[in-house]
Amino acid sequence: MAINCVSLFLMRSTTRQSLRSVQSLRSICQCSNNQGVIAFTSNRGFNSLPPNFQLNTAATHKLSSNPAPLSPPNEDTRKENEALLSRISEGLKLKKQMLEEPEETEPHVIYEGVLTGQMKRLKLFSLTTSGMGLAMQPVLIQKAAEIPLAGSVAAFGMVGFFTFGTPFLIHLIAKKYVTEVIYDPQRDEYQATTFTFFMRKKKTVFKIDDVKVPDVPGPFTTLTIKTEEGKYVPFFLAPEAFLKPSHYGRFMGYDKPIDLRLTPQNTDSNNSKSERRNE
Repeated sequence: MAINCVSLFLMRSTTRQSLRSVQSLRSICQCSNNQGVIAFTSNRGFNSLPPNFQLNTAATHKLSSNPAPLSPPNEDTRKENEALLSRISEGLKLKKQMLEEPEETEPHVIYEGVLTGQMKRLKLFSLTTSGMGLAMQPVLIQKAAEIPLAGSVAAFGMVGFFTFGTPFLIHLIAKKYVTEVIYDPQRDEYQATTFTFFMRKKKTVFKIDDVKVPDVPGPFTTLTIKTEEGKYVPFFLAPEAFLKPSHYGRFMGYDKPIDLRLTPQNTDSNNSKSERRNE
């Protein structure tokens, strides 16, 4: 009866072609003299069955019991898996786009900001109101003696905010916005164009190695670029504004090997513990 049960188990395990089943069966079927286990061939079962074997009932009961259910992944693990899948999909899209895009040897535009016109008008309006506020300063100073103190303070505060505060607040956002990016294939260099405080164009030349994507990007920031002074300056680029989407993939690092972060974080502590044990 025991031999029939083992034969039935062997037939099911060989049809599944699972290495785990074969290893489990080796732990169940042992010879009485403890000198060998059943010798298996490729996919057809076993070569020989010793006549003097006995069943390991404890192992058999362990196999027949239901395995413990796996615990669901926590929130951090789920987010890391989603980020990994997104990175893999973006990398595959990048490879496809690079194959479809025609090769060009001359410098050409790869990015045009869709809000360039709005940024120009906003900064122009801000500078115009600041100029009007400066022009009103002499009139306000003359009228300050005729109005109460509270009214003069409120008037000067409001005019001062719109004159000096608004342009600086707008510039904090507008200086990060990239209006145009030109790529030079021969030098493998990029040239990004932004606005200065007085609406003049500022050009930043960089290579792909100078681009860094922060783990936690700041407000209105897509990536940071290393300038000639050695500082990383934040810039904002909209993905849909790229004329060549493959360059967006290069900026975001989708063409680089994926770091699965399989190395444990406490490697240093483990090394120190092993050194202490050796001592």
